[in-house]
Amino acid sequence: VLVQADVTTVIAIAVSVLPVFLFLGALVLLDSYKLLALRSVLVAVLAGALAALASYSVNVWLRPALALDITPYARYVAPVIEEVLKALYIVWLLSRNKVGFVVDAAIYGFALGTGFAFLEN
Repeated sequence: VLVQADVTTVIAIAVSVLPVFLFLGALVLLDSYKLLALRSVLVAVLAGALAALASYSVNVWLRPALALDITPYARYVAPVIEEVLKALYIVWLLSRNKVGFVVDAAIYGFALGTGFAFLEN
């Protein structure tokens, strides 16, 4: 029974993130400027996963410190932390002039969200 549950969980996770990865791949392929190397996109996915890990750690520490119940915390505090941590990578890219066009920023942003969603799921 345990093995069946694990297989079902893996399938559910794959089904939940596969469309996101496929859409990211389509964005990269449809980018007519082709300024972003695949390595840069993969690093952005990794940065999103690291942002998810960091936000989990911050949320585990901060919720008891704020003495909030889970519902108001999840509704008002956690999303702010998650979005700020994801935005830090984009701000870093912008400060280093790594973004040439708006489409580059969109691909980087979607890649970040993809990594975050992968780890979160």
